[in-house]
Amino acid sequence: MISDMSDENLINFAMDAKDPWQFMAKVQWNTCDEYKLVPISQDASASAYQIMSFLFLNVDMAMKTNLIPNYNGLIRYFYKDLLCELKNYLSTKYLESETLMEMIFYKLDRKLIKSLFMPMVYGKTQNNMANDICLQYGKPITGKQCHEIASHCLKFFKEVYKDIYDLMRMLNFFSWITSVHDRHVLHSIPYFTTKQDYKHFKTEEIFIYDKDKKRKKRKVIIWVPSDDRDHRKTKVAACANFIHQKDAFIAMKVVEKLLIIGAPIYTVHDNFINKPPYVRLVPKIYTEVFNTLEHPVTIINDFLRLNILNTYLIEKEELPWEEDHRYMYEPIPQTLLEEILYSNKPLKESKPSWSKKVKEHVKYYTDYTAIVGYPQEHGDAKWNEFKKQLGVMESNFSIHY
Repeated sequence: MISDMSDENLINFAMDAKDPWQFMAKVQWNTCDEYKLVPISQDASASAYQIMSFLFLNVDMAMKTNLIPNYNGLIRYFYKDLLCELKNYLSTKYLESETLMEMIFYKLDRKLIKSLFMPMVYGKTQNNMANDICLQYGKPITGKQCHEIASHCLKFFKEVYKDIYDLMRMLNFFSWITSVHDRHVLHSIPYFTTKQDYKHFKTEEIFIYDKDKKRKKRKVIIWVPSDDRDHRKTKVAACANFIHQKDAFIAMKVVEKLLIIGAPIYTVHDNFINKPPYVRLVPKIYTEVFNTLEHPVTIINDFLRLNILNTYLIEKEELPWEEDHRYMYEPIPQTLLEEILYSNKPLKESKPSWSKKVKEHVKYYTDYTAIVGYPQEHGDAKWNEFKKQLGVMESNFSIHY
């Protein structure tokens, strides 16, 4: 909110808006007596990375995405921060060609960065990134150079945001195992459980009669789903579906709380639309929802329980995990996880190859749990500190409900 509505402050503030003229028009209209009737749109700031910051209890990333307020009270733009980080990274890769580096930096803007890295959490490939880069630069940069830049962007993400990249690979790998063993992947939140079940498509030929061409028969090829599971697509989409469902749950909880107090609300994905009297309340409720979520290790363990652990325990004629709550609130022992994965070896995988994959992904899990800890009897210090930082938002608002 702008406290000083002078023309100079308004213009300076509007410079970072996606559409400055539309933004200023809305602000001017909101100063009228009828301002309480004007719908206000509030979009979450890089919501996928907000959720990732929560899953890693990473306060710095939470501040970059405005999930946790910054110490100076200013709004940060995650993709602008990412732009600066990427430029620093690329500078080390193109030291021998300053001309090419200048050409790259000339059109390397926030819009391109967002198109490259926002879908990264959802499984964007290097080839897709190269296509976006080619569209942005046109002829000055060759197709080969576009692929080279895309390769550097992917390496940058793997190095600078290694923790996120490893977690994505782990979720995708466990989902792939589930699909290979002819089971659908399960994603669960307190409201419901969804089934991720991609199938291969096959072509079928049908004949139709075109009325405009005197009922002349012609052949049309259509794609129809088969009964065979698409393991590759299941693997690629797993992390995306995992994040989307958590995103949807957070949005539903925000709407639920607003409806309790009778606030008008309309939402599309993580974008909330309501009236000015409630605008300052939405961020407070949004962060409160994060504060009520389970500990991150419990969320990840629940995903593993649904997709590989319960099946393993049932085959061993032991109780399903939800009945005895083993490893619900603490890391799954490395030896147990290895045993489960070895028992799920696909037929087409060789023992050496599978052994390498098992060790790699078990390490992802152990590294992850080492970062976030787990909810102990008296509470985990890192978990409590993150929730405390989220609570800072409450002191910035005087509205009560």
